[in-house]
Formats: sequence, C-alpha cells, structure tokens
Amino acid sequence: MHLPPPVEPMLARSVTALPSSRARLVLFGQKADGFRVRVFPGPKPYFQSRRGADLGPAFPEITQTAATLGVEAVVDAELVVWNTSRLNFTPLQHRARLRDVKAERAARKQPAHLTTGVHTGS
Repeated sequence: MHLPPPVEPMLARSVTALPSSRARLVLFGQKADGFRVRVFPGPKPYFQSRRGADLGPAFPEITQTAATLGVEAVVDAELVVWNTSRLNFTPLQHRARLRDVKAERAARKQPAHLTTGVHTGS
C-alpha cells in the first residue's frame, strides 16, 4: 500500500499524570526540542512538516539519506539539531528557511538528525 503525502500527524497532548495501569494501550514519549516531521523515503523523498510543508530543500542531508533507504514506509520523527551537548531549537529554525547552497553549507556545519520511537502494543 502506498501512502502519499501529506499525512495528518497524531498530535501529542500534555498531561499531569500517567494513565492508570488498567488502560489497554498507552503511548507516551518525551518531547524533544525540534520539529515534528514525517519522512516519505524513496527515489524522490518528501519531508513533511507538521503543517504539511516540504522541508526537504532545507535539510538535504536527511533527504539524501531517505533516498537510499529502499523501503516503502512513512517515518514519523522529530527533527533536531545538536549544539555541543544539547538540542538547540534556534539553529533548527534558521536552517528551515535555507535552500540550495546555503542549506548544503549549513548541513555540513551543523547537521540535523531524526529521532524516532518505536511503539508496540500488548
């Protein structure tokens, strides 16, 4: 089955306490300081922001990697940029506006990374 973009994300919500252990299926995870994205791998990858914009031109290192995966899947992930020992949202925002040579230069200087989680139910 082929799933074409855009795909609406399931958005997180904040809670003050975890659900009871009697809940049938509970999924939770920490919010990283980044952009929520979906990556559609393939020969011409599509890199979708939470609002549906194509972020591929701004993050060529992620797009190039997605082109080599060789699987038909949609990867739901958080796009982040490391700054020495922590995540840094400011350079990520700056990189999202870059294109072409400027985006490639920024990718070499301060590469972006994808963080993903695997959720299984019982």
